[in-house]
Amino acid sequence: MEACEEEALAFQRRLYCRTPLVESLLLQRRHLPEVPVYLKLENTQHTGSFKLRGLSRLCQHAVQAGYDTVVTSSGGNAGLAVAFSARKLGITARVYVTRRTSPSVVETLRREGAHVVVTGSVWDEADREARRFVQEHGA
Repeated sequence: MEACEEEALAFQRRLYCRTPLVESLLLQRRHLPEVPVYLKLENTQHTGSFKLRGLSRLCQHAVQAGYDTVVTSSGGNAGLAVAFSARKLGITARVYVTRRTSPSVVETLRREGAHVVVTGSVWDEADREARRFVQEHGA
């Protein structure tokens, strides 16, 4: 196995788990009777969604580029994936959410170690503030 493959596997083991692949006989019978249909259960990831896979890679690239902070605007799974990944990688996550974000989501993000910034009443406003922070601080 090449060094880059070993590094990728080590990264994967650190940040996300192997998720089950299950056959769906119901979907197969209804839609594709001649083809086996499988479901990849990404909801069993540490953060409960598939978003951990892609966003953890972005966080890893940020670390490799020398950044110590990652910034996102999200009121849900994407923010949680960034917060979880940042904590595992030893960097800071700033997650911008709107005032409409549920207190339980804000608390979950904080428990993952994120610095949560509550701003704006819609996602576009929170995203604008996140982008402003990045421009001003180079995160």
